[in-house]
Amino acid sequence: MFTWDGFAAECSDHITTGHLGGQGLRYRSWKRKWRRLPCVWILLKSKRKKVQNELEAANQRYEEKAAAHDKLEKANTRLQQELEDISVDLDHQHQIVSNVKKKQKKFDQLLSEEKTISVKYAEEQDRAEAEVRDKETKVISLQRTLEEAFKVKVELETLNNQLCSSLNMEEQKQERLQDELERKSEDLKGQRAIVQASQDIAQVKLQLSQESIQV
Repeated sequence: MFTWDGFAAECSDHITTGHLGGQGLRYRSWKRKWRRLPCVWILLKSKRKKVQNELEAANQRYEEKAAAHDKLEKANTRLQQELEDISVDLDHQHQIVSNVKKKQKKFDQLLSEEKTISVKYAEEQDRAEAEVRDKETKVISLQRTLEEAFKVKVELETLNNQLCSSLNMEEQKQERLQDELERKSEDLKGQRAIVQASQDIAQVKLQLSQESIQV
């Protein structure tokens, strides 16, 4: 495995033993670079640690995001299932609403028919009540007429009794008058007979007196 510490030790060995060959210029360049190497090494190590920390933070964020993604996936799956359940329930509710609307429409139709029948029955009841009131009025009027007729009947019976009594009295009076008239007629006849006899006697006397004068 490569490490910066091993690389530095290897470079130090090459420099001290002079195994760099004929590259003297490059050796001096390496030497100058090597002197700066600790600062670079510290800087790189700091950057590596920073990058490692950022990488760990990124990994942690990735894991958190992955966990959050898993949660979101699970939540999405759960929500999808709930959405499907809600959709099924919504379809069921739509069906129920449709059935309710049909029942409501039928109920409204029945209610309208019932109202029509109720109005018809109410009109018939009003007519029947009007007829009853009219008949009651007629009955009351007939009762009053009957009462008045009964009063008239009583008055007529009383008057009839009075008339019968008066008629009986008149008949009795007429019978008495008839008897008296018959008696007077008989008396008149007797008087007429007497008058006639007197006239006959006077006629005979007159005739006798005339005959005596002629002789």
